[in-house]
Amino acid sequence: MKREKSDYIVPQSALNRLFNARRSLQPVYIYGMSTYGKTELVRQFFSGKTFCYYSSNSKDSELLSDFESHINPKRKMPLPVVFDDLQFVNDEEKQNRILEIAERDDVWPIFIARPPLLGWLVPYYTQNNFVVIGENELALTIDQIREFFFDKKIHITNENIEKLQEFIVGNPYALKVAATRLQNNSDAKTLIPHLREVFSKYMMNSVTKVWPPEFLNFFIQLSPVDSFTVEMAEYITGNPFASAYIEKARSIANFVYKKDDVYLIRPIPLEGFRYQFRSQFGTDKINEISRKAAEWYENHEEFEKAMVMYTRIHCTSKIKEILIKNSSQNPSNGQYLGLSRYYFELSESEIEENVVLMSGMSMICSMLFKTELSEYWYNKIKEKLDELKGEEKTEAKRRIAYLDIALPHRGSTTVLDSIKSIGVLLTTKGLKLPEFSVTSNLPSAMNGGKDFCDWSLKDRAIAKKYGNLIALVLGKNGKPIVNLALAESFWEKAGDNEEILSLLSRGQLESDLNDNLEMGFVASGLFIRFYLMTGQLDIALLQYTAFERKCRDFKCTKFFPNLLALQCRIDLYRDDSASTDMWLKNFAPDENKEIFALFRLQYMTKIRCYIAKNRLSEAFSLKEKMKWYAENYHRTYISIECDVLGAIINYRLDSEWKDVLKRALSAAGKYQFVRIISDEGAAILPLLLKIKEEFESSPEFNKNWFAKVIRESQKLSKIYPKYCAPPVMAPGNFSETARQILRLQCEGLSADEISKNLDIKLETVRYHIKQNYKKLGVNSKSRAIIMAKELYLV
Repeated sequence: MKREKSDYIVPQSALNRLFNARRSLQPVYIYGMSTYGKTELVRQFFSGKTFCYYSSNSKDSELLSDFESHINPKRKMPLPVVFDDLQFVNDEEKQNRILEIAERDDVWPIFIARPPLLGWLVPYYTQNNFVVIGENELALTIDQIREFFFDKKIHITNENIEKLQEFIVGNPYALKVAATRLQNNSDAKTLIPHLREVFSKYMMNSVTKVWPPEFLNFFIQLSPVDSFTVEMAEYITGNPFASAYIEKARSIANFVYKKDDVYLIRPIPLEGFRYQFRSQFGTDKINEISRKAAEWYENHEEFEKAMVMYTRIHCTSKIKEILIKNSSQNPSNGQYLGLSRYYFELSESEIEENVVLMSGMSMICSMLFKTELSEYWYNKIKEKLDELKGEEKTEAKRRIAYLDIALPHRGSTTVLDSIKSIGVLLTTKGLKLPEFSVTSNLPSAMNGGKDFCDWSLKDRAIAKKYGNLIALVLGKNGKPIVNLALAESFWEKAGDNEEILSLLSRGQLESDLNDNLEMGFVASGLFIRFYLMTGQLDIALLQYTAFERKCRDFKCTKFFPNLLALQCRIDLYRDDSASTDMWLKNFAPDENKEIFALFRLQYMTKIRCYIAKNRLSEAFSLKEKMKWYAENYHRTYISIECDVLGAIINYRLDSEWKDVLKRALSAAGKYQFVRIISDEGAAILPLLLKIKEEFESSPEFNKNWFAKVIRESQKLSKIYPKYCAPPVMAPGNFSETARQILRLQCEGLSADEISKNLDIKLETVRYHIKQNYKKLGVNSKSRAIIMAKELYLV
């Protein structure tokens, strides 16, 4: 970065692009939203040098009408001419005059505007080799922000820097305002509210006051929502020109951008619009807009967002209505966690008014580990049966039958008996059950909605005897389940690959023919595991991409959280630490806020990420939480997983690990499961080899099975030797001298001062500094200090 007298921060990379363009005399196009420093970049570049400047906002248009008077005929190099604020040039005559000047041989043109490209510039752009400097290059990275605060001697934690970056998105001007605030008030908690206030007033007083009223009001009315489509914008605002206004905002002002299938307003202008929404509209207008937004969300089954809007306008009747709608859905389709606080805000009498709501309470309590409360509401439904009549009584019976199978905390031991009983009701009484989620949106049938490890002991017999009945009870999920469940059971036992692939292919085809994404996720997940474990990483990625694309085509977002967790597991095998870091930061659930049963795949993935990052204390803590869940919710598979991962964690913490691993092996051996252990490949193999002789000498264990576990673990270790390996930046990889040098750098000493302080050669100090930077994955002193503190190296 470079700072001039203005103290305006300009990224060096953007300046370098200008220097390179100057050497080759290529036309330059600079774009970005207001306050991103487009004009300041050019001014700093030309500091002390001659250049011509024209802004369409300036009343003086002499440059266009009398340009020749600015040309010095004796000048050897082309004259730099800057055309600024081009988004406001609507006059065709002025546009043509600018192009006429830009095409002169004695001119080097630089165009500045807010949108990525202006339509009237396209012909000139296509005929010339432009250098384009976009907003991303003007925006400061989080590392540059850290370095800026470090140089300013402003102390701010990494967490607060990340929060700041979420709001300012690298905006240099906003960073200056933030720095000034922190120099006068060191309380970082008040920083974002302060910036919201500053930029809200800035937007109102300096930016939007010149906009046409109808254009401005359109975005003020949209500001209560975080994102929108054209159709949603039309519904909320009642404006038939929504599409045109959105495109104008993108092309002229560049404060609206598209992400996936929705539009968003950038954080800083959004705060300005919301400030105007609160200050300029009366209560009736605010309630009208909020209600329209709530109705849109409700009609599109985005219940969490609808509830926020209805709560703002205190519409209690709609809140209860949505909770009943949500309770009608199975856990994989419903939005139970997001709506949980609204459920618990209802009085007991309000819940008892509706059987579906009581069923929803029983389900959500089970998912939140409130098992006694879950059973309380289940029994309340049973108690109410005698006083109910007609459709209400039928609904109560449906809900009881459904909960008998679906309640998460009850395990799977009685599921088969329940299926037999329900099968009779379905065939003789014509009872229609609510839709079941067999998998809870997980890529597994055995470890999905319920744990079916015990069924794998008699997998072929159960499939043969009860396969048709299971298919009948489970509805649309029933047809593919038998083939996929058998394939998964055989896969876990490292069975015959040909038979596994045959069952998988049949199950996937049955899922596809019925557009059944839930079972399709099981099939894709098992195929991905198969290809990963057989070293076909590219095909595994193709399988993942194909299913993700299918979800997007069907606009089915409910699988995305677990899909991203599955992608993270693939990245762990690939040793792609950048991708796993991104998942941890942006998508992984926070186990320290609350534990939610539906997030179990994500939690188990997070434990593996913690192990890979050498964050062993966090890995141990989360593993213990999941072990508790597994023991109390009859989740045998997760219990074994926890012990396998627990042994790895304890081994690396130099704690007792053998008994933990023996427990895992004993449990897995009962079911002849191989993959649950061998999947950990290079991370578990050293432990297996250490215990091999002792294990094989014990008469309690199956030697042939254990030999298969060792063999499969060795195969995977060769394919992915760095899977969950301790990172090079672990404290043990830094010598005491290296850590001493880091400590002294933290105290502000230079390399020369460290050399004298430690009485070692300057070259040695520089060597250690270079190696420290390499191990920490950084390239600056400030970043090395931050990383060293994060890793407790100093």
